[in-house]
Amino acid sequence: MYDEDKHKRAVKAALTKRGLGSLTNDTKWRELLAEINKLPFPPPYQRKDLLHAEPAPASFDSDVCYHGDWDEGTHPLFSIEWIRIRPRYLNHVANLLPKVTISS
Repeated sequence: MYDEDKHKRAVKAALTKRGLGSLTNDTKWRELLAEINKLPFPPPYQRKDLLHAEPAPASFDSDVCYHGDWDEGTHPLFSIEWIRIRPRYLNHVANLLPKVTISS
């Protein structure tokens, strides 16, 4: 079962241990999410959580063929260290045709 208060304490401890401070507050996150909702598709993203050593997905160096889960995948917002957004994706057209890059 998820305990948000316990998670917040762990995030605060990680921030203190690493000497980091908060730069983006809830208002800025809501503004980003509102702008994302205006795009023609939910762009894929790579998220680095403060409590994890590696970002997810681990590899994000080239275009991908999936959309980002902006409804549930970005929560809790307070534990995001950084997020990398790719405003395009590869669209599968047919088995014998190359994928088409779609961008916003």
